[in-house]
Amino acid sequence: MTFTSKFSSVTSSQYRYMANETARDAVLQALLGYNPRKWRTVDHEEFASVLFSARIYVLAIVWASNKLQDYLDGRLRRNSAYLGAIEIDAANRVHWALYKQSLIPRYRYANGEIRIFYRKFEELAGADVRDTGTAADFVRAGFRVTFEDTGG
Repeated sequence: MTFTSKFSSVTSSQYRYMANETARDAVLQALLGYNPRKWRTVDHEEFASVLFSARIYVLAIVWASNKLQDYLDGRLRRNSAYLGAIEIDAANRVHWALYKQSLIPRYRYANGEIRIFYRKFEELAGADVRDTGTAADFVRAGFRVTFEDTGG
């Protein structure tokens, strides 16, 4: 089993919609609009109440099975700060823009191993690009950890 995660938080540029109620409603509708074919566990009202008033952290999990999605969602639900899950709809312009422009790939899980992404060319230029702190956290959680060059 392999899946890739991306991680981001809502940035200050996304807060420009806070002052305009019509824009807020449009963004909320674009994010949570009804599509019965897409998997979603986020509560519409709870999400609406925090979308423009709190920093929201996002973890995108790519290529996970339905069983793993449900398992992870269930485990994360144990934390009161967890808002839920939304399946990215590639046909939805807001979903696609947030996914492609705001979520940065950080690591990949494959068969019990976490592969943390880094850029080898930056390392060769002398930069400290391997996230050893995150690696240590994953090791403490019981994962095997390696680093994977993204080539970019």
